[in-house]
Amino acid sequence: MILDVLIPVFQEEENISKTLNLLNQDLKTPANFLICYDYEEDPTLIEIKKFKSDIHKIILVKNNGRGVLSAIKSGLKKSKSDFLIIYNADDFHNSMLIDKMVSIGLKGYDVIAPSRFMKGGATEGVRLSKAIIAYLGSWICYYVLKFPLRDITYCFRMFSKRVIESFEVESVEGFTIVMEYTVKAHRKNFKLIEFSDNVAHYIKKSHCVVLSSKREGMPMSLLEACSIGRPIISSDVPGSREIVIHDYNGYKYKSGNINDLYKKMFSIINLPKIKLIKFCNNANEHVKKNFSSNLINDMYYQIIKKKL
Repeated sequence: MILDVLIPVFQEEENISKTLNLLNQDLKTPANFLICYDYEEDPTLIEIKKFKSDIHKIILVKNNGRGVLSAIKSGLKKSKSDFLIIYNADDFHNSMLIDKMVSIGLKGYDVIAPSRFMKGGATEGVRLSKAIIAYLGSWICYYVLKFPLRDITYCFRMFSKRVIESFEVESVEGFTIVMEYTVKAHRKNFKLIEFSDNVAHYIKKSHCVVLSSKREGMPMSLLEACSIGRPIISSDVPGSREIVIHDYNGYKYKSGNINDLYKKMFSIINLPKIKLIKFCNNANEHVKKNFSSNLINDMYYQIIKKKL
């Protein structure tokens, strides 16, 4: 198995079903869900028994002691997969990031760290006071102590099996294990990487978005670019060609023709400012008129209504 998701639980019956269902919905990488619990009568276990998945496996791990720290240690001993994430039982925000973290890890990285504080990052579901403390702590570590991650205090992080097997845990509090592994991995020159999954920040800084795919479904990258008001260049393939209106909100080029792509990119670079602004406005209007979520949802509703 590639991935273990270690989830310590204690009377999490109100949260665990939602968390597991989100993981099952968003995580395409087959994974073991290591549920680390304290006692057999925990009502969380009743909810877990209701969970069904075609690709993920529940593994119940009895805590050898008591408390979060002991539960995590018990789970670590059971982990055999290539990568491991220690995951909160009430984490409703991060399930969509895990596949990307796995793909980054498979490129040879040992610590994969999503960041709230690098450009494009965001803090969600956290009290303001806690967010401020986390930001100040991370700021000091990055700018004063020169630690290579901007968000050292974030406990949502993935580790390779090499990291887990290389160090004895010395932490005395539960999720501080995440920071301990991170610091020790850095000291021993394991490969660390930090990333943000919020692309809107980068799209806003661009003048144009290019998609050179040779085949597509309905490319969200082009829809996101247009919704932000950026012109687009794309290969003339199904899916993309419905979003790009040539010389209106961008340019199409012949798929696989590098010279044609170059010409279209050169054309965007040299557009008069007035026409570039017009392309931006047209892009936004085209998406709002033809691809808005309300419009698509209504279309689905009408199709289902007819079938019923």
